[in-house]
Parts: sequence; C-alpha cells; structure tokens
Amino acid sequence: MAVNSSLRRQQESIRAAILLSRRDVGHLGVAFVRVALQDLTYLGFFASLDLEESQELFVSVGSFDSLRALLAHQNYIGDKEMARLWYPNTSSSGQLPGARRPELC
Repeated sequence: MAVNSSLRRQQESIRAAILLSRRDVGHLGVAFVRVALQDLTYLGFFASLDLEESQELFVSVGSFDSLRALLAHQNYIGDKEMARLWYPNTSSSGQLPGARRPELC
C-alpha cells in the first residue's frame, strides 16, 4: 500500500515539475521534487519496520496529512465558509476536533 501510494505521488510530482519547467517556471517545481524525495525517505523508514507496523504507521500518517490539509483549509476560508460547505461545527470553538489556529508572529 505504501509503495503504490508513494510511486503514484512521485510520478505526479515529477510530472508537475516537468510541466512547470516547460512553461519557464521550473523554479516552482522544486516543491514537487522535494515531495517525491521525501517519499523515498519515508519508504526507507517504513521498510525498516515489520509489515504490520509499517502499514499501521502509513495509515496514521495519511490520516494526519488529511486532517492537516482540512485544518489549513478551515484556517484559510474560515468557519462560516466551512459551514456553508457542509463541514460540521464539531466543537464550541467552531474548529474541528484537535484543531489549533496557527500563532501569528
């Protein structure tokens, strides 16, 4: 499961970087290449674990990434817009469970 997902993400990342470079904005593709290389690092670590542990960790990391993306979305568009998009208001603070707004410097 981890290898299939990683290979797909790597392929998509490299493809995006190539498309950006063909449009003379290849410098923007660095972020995509970084993600592809980061996946290789993660796979090396996952390979050092036994199968059951690696699969459990992979699912946890995927869930964390999804929650992090959803919280970033919430922080960007705000609670009212999230409610308009039918995301539930699940706490008294109007944030998703476990959510914290980023500190502004």
